[in-house]
Amino acid sequence: MKTNDTDFNLRNATNDDIEFIFQLRTQTMKKDFDNTFGWNEDEQWKRAADEIQNAKIVEINQIDVGVIKVIPKTKELHLHQMQILPEYQGQGIGSKLVSQVLDLAENKMVPVTLLVLKGAAAKRIYDRFGFFVINEYENNYMMRWQPKSLYLL
Repeated sequence: MKTNDTDFNLRNATNDDIEFIFQLRTQTMKKDFDNTFGWNEDEQWKRAADEIQNAKIVEINQIDVGVIKVIPKTKELHLHQMQILPEYQGQGIGSKLVSQVLDLAENKMVPVTLLVLKGAAAKRIYDRFGFFVINEYENNYMMRWQPKSLYLL
């Protein structure tokens, strides 16, 4: 369902949201996993449940459309997961979410790190925001974004 209204709300995820997050991962990431690590239902369920305390559900008009998990670490923020339902992609939701994370990192004066699968379309959004590859693994990239404030120190 395409909509021009990309305003969304974030709410704290609960254990009741794990099924939604799992289905979301299946819809948005199964193809990429099939081309790299291989898709394992049990492992993906664990990943859906992982860091649920740091997860926010993205809602539009009270409909769950995505998830973002940001893990605060001592000297960085780690963007652990971000997925948007396919029918809501391309509407700027992911960009707004990344912008919010980068604003938070800028305010805290810490970098943002993430892992992205090789070949995943998601890498383009991170490239666009100035993330750069700091490590390459067999199936994914570790990427980092530096706040401008750290360059001035």
